[in-house]
Amino acid sequence: MSVKVGIEHFEIATDHVVYMVRVNIGNLHWTMRKRYSEFYALSGKLKSECSGVKFPSKRRLHMSHKHLDRRRRQLDEYAREVVD
Repeated sequence: MSVKVGIEHFEIATDHVVYMVRVNIGNLHWTMRKRYSEFYALSGKLKSECSGVKFPSKRRLHMSHKHLDRRRRQLDEYAREVVD
């Protein structure tokens, strides 16, 4: 069964950013709201299995739309590589 994942967009909350993660498994699909810290924790757990996959920098980003969209694209690429 085919598994696909993508980070479609983000939302800015008062003190954090939430990324909308779209998951498709066959005919099933859903969207989850995840923070960067949740991706970071997952990357730590997957480090040995996905050692060749680069995780986006943890450095603090300015809350500008440009920087946040760059991080969204980096997280999207990371998620797609992990699933592949």
